[in-house]
Amino acid sequence: WWWAVNLLFNYLSLTLYQVSNYVVPLLLVPFLSRTLGAHVYGEVMVVQSAMLFCFVVVDFGFNQVAARNIALSVSRQDRDTYVSAVMMIKLILLLCCAVSVLALSWVVPVFSSHVMLTWLSFPMVMGYCFFNVWFFQALEKSWVIVLCVLMGRFLFSLPLFLVVREASDFCWVPIFVSLGYCVSACISIVFMFRCGFVFRVPPLGLLRSTFAKMFPVFVGNISTSVYTVLNTVLMGMYAPPSVTGLFIALEKVFRGGVGLLSAVNMAILPRISKQYAADQQQGTRLLWGILLLAPLVSACAFAVALLAKAPILVLLFGASGKDAVDPVLYRLAASIIFVVPVSAVLFQLLLIVQKKERYFGPIFLVAAGASIGSIFLLFSLKVDHTRLFPMAMIFSEIFVLMAGCFLFVRKAKQGVSPKQSVLHKRTGSAV
Repeated sequence: WWWAVNLLFNYLSLTLYQVSNYVVPLLLVPFLSRTLGAHVYGEVMVVQSAMLFCFVVVDFGFNQVAARNIALSVSRQDRDTYVSAVMMIKLILLLCCAVSVLALSWVVPVFSSHVMLTWLSFPMVMGYCFFNVWFFQALEKSWVIVLCVLMGRFLFSLPLFLVVREASDFCWVPIFVSLGYCVSACISIVFMFRCGFVFRVPPLGLLRSTFAKMFPVFVGNISTSVYTVLNTVLMGMYAPPSVTGLFIALEKVFRGGVGLLSAVNMAILPRISKQYAADQQQGTRLLWGILLLAPLVSACAFAVALLAKAPILVLLFGASGKDAVDPVLYRLAASIIFVVPVSAVLFQLLLIVQKKERYFGPIFLVAAGASIGSIFLLFSLKVDHTRLFPMAMIFSEIFVLMAGCFLFVRKAKQGVSPKQSVLHKRTGSAV
């Protein structure tokens, strides 16, 4: 019973982490969109979307896989050496991002016209790079993650309600958001050493092998950004900034709901990884139960989002919000909360636990190609630019979901069926 209590505590902690990640944006989005205006708010969010693209680069897939590898480490020395290798790789990637942002601020008009805003936002990437959520997730010390977020991102977001009074105060937004990320990172590093971490210079061979093993995951993540973050940036270039700001606000709200559902994946990943390594049959049963439950929960959340359309729009954009947002745009944004959580369960649990990360690259790369292809197709059909990029993003998400379902069904034929795991609880053939 103790492991169940510990699992529940970690789930609650990670849920609180996801809540704290999204409650502040949920409070800030209506405040900033009203105070700055949709046009200025859209410009700020387009620049910050580019920083989110850098998040994907410095993450490199470690947030998904490193927790499993640390949980399966046979000794503390092996764990510390692996963690040191991960941190060194992330530092190198951070330097690459700095060079890329410098180039963007010179070449791309949307960034060259907002150089100060771009560089005030870049410390977000630095803080995200060294906020090692995966370390505490693997040790099942999720309360540290919550503490770091509350002491950093949460506290430094509150002053925005005091200093942002008009559209000309937009620079305070990246300043305080970046400070929050950096403070959270500093606190997490302190706790890493208090948890017994000792930095060990990793051998060059370990750096190379770690980079090579993570590269397919990185390809998958960077491909995902093509139809999420990059679509938002392109929408900011072609669609009116006011419409872009409205869609980004809605997307943040519904991805906040996805974050709450994803807390389950984060909480059970280390435990199921150990269980699967010890007993593949029982681990497969647990995966079946979660995968059968995920679509039901996501469908209920999607139904609530559609039924609560009016209150959500009024909360975000005021009394005029119901008329300001295109109904099709709202439904496209709301569909995120149905499609993405199911895909996350399929890929963040099934493939990671079974050490099948090599499928990330091909699937998400094809999804990125499908996104680009759908953009050209919708352009040729003369679809309104305000709907074009969100539609391309959702098409790609649906493709990823279908690919994940196909992969899971194919793998499940080799293991325990849902009938065995959920209804009869019989033992089946080994995976």
